[in-house]
Amino acid sequence: MLDNNTCDLPCWNEIRLGVTTANEFEAKLNNLEIVQIDSILLNKGKWSIFENQSFFQITNSNIQSTAYFIEEKIVLLDFWGDLDITFEQIMDLVGEPEYIINIPMSVGVPGFPTTSFSVNVIYPTSGILIVYNTRDLEKNKRSVISPDIQIKLLALFDPSIYDQLLEEGLLSQSMLDREETLKYMRDWKGFGDLNEKYPPAILH
Repeated sequence: MLDNNTCDLPCWNEIRLGVTTANEFEAKLNNLEIVQIDSILLNKGKWSIFENQSFFQITNSNIQSTAYFIEEKIVLLDFWGDLDITFEQIMDLVGEPEYIINIPMSVGVPGFPTTSFSVNVIYPTSGILIVYNTRDLEKNKRSVISPDIQIKLLALFDPSIYDQLLEEGLLSQSMLDREETLKYMRDWKGFGDLNEKYPPAILH
């Protein structure tokens, strides 16, 4: 995903969030060797705040992508699957994140702790969101946020729609509303003990 990118994040292969039109996106997509051409599904309709969306897959990999449009411009582009991207690689490219949201995703037997957490790493100014789930890590590494963690979701967005993403809960996989997202959005404090540095959200 990173080796084949021809521009700096949050741009992806000359697709620029908030700038590239739907027609330009289609043309660029059809000329990218890393895109599986027969996987492209365009103009799949409205969803949430977006007026249209399109889908595609990366060739010879378990990576899927969705592009979202407002006023005929791409404003959100996400990739999920086996991205082969570490937290450290993202930081080398775009620096330290501004915020972390630590969201409990599943609860075990009553009286026992939550069994998995979705860690959402946010760059509001740049327009980048990266996500991983602790269940994808080895058990002895789940309690620590570290540079070598593999990212499972990379979302690139036009910073001008940040407020709308907050409003729709799209920075937390719709687990938290705007008020809750802002409440549990923790300032970046570096790597280390996950729940100590970034106390998890409390879900109701």
